[in-house]
Amino acid sequence: MFHHLDPLTVRASFPDVADVFLSTVAAVRFDQWEQPGLGVWSVRELTGHALRAFITLEHLCDTTAERPSILSASDYYRTVLQLPDLHGGVATRGKEAGAQLVDPVATSRMTVEEALGRLAATPDEHVGEAFGGTMRLADYLPTRVVEAGIHTLDLQAATGQALTLPASAVGVIVGVLADLGDMPVVLRALTGRQALPADFNLLA
Repeated sequence: MFHHLDPLTVRASFPDVADVFLSTVAAVRFDQWEQPGLGVWSVRELTGHALRAFITLEHLCDTTAERPSILSASDYYRTVLQLPDLHGGVATRGKEAGAQLVDPVATSRMTVEEALGRLAATPDEHVGEAFGGTMRLADYLPTRVVEAGIHTLDLQAATGQALTLPASAVGVIVGVLADLGDMPVVLRALTGRQALPADFNLLA
């Protein structure tokens, strides 16, 4: 296991990435909410989708299952990426979430605070419902750091903010993604030995 996926380390990283997400949302100008965000989403819809990283964490903490059917963060992505019309469903849910996001800043703050409270009150070994199966909290939480972190970068890029994430969250994100693809190719690209293929995507 990557050191950065140690449960204590992951728990510490989640509030860190949550703080940067909230700062990013607060820095969005009023005239930017309906501008292009990511793919088919506006900035408002992208924000609504990003909030699902926190809402789905609450859901897992609030539900109970006998045993996990998905055993790691990387297996979570392998499972959900095989679901039929995954990306179409994600796009639709993002648009629906955006339509309900009347006050993005206040709603984001409230949602994040609720998720952090649920997390603090739930042990690592708790098993609940995740998208695609059931998981232990300790195995699911890294995926929420990935989702919150990557979509924070998306929001920053869409609204002209500096791209920044806490080092704690970067470590978790890299730890999860490293198990999903051809890391020798990535390492050669990071060290200037070759370019990544044009369509390279660990979450495709």
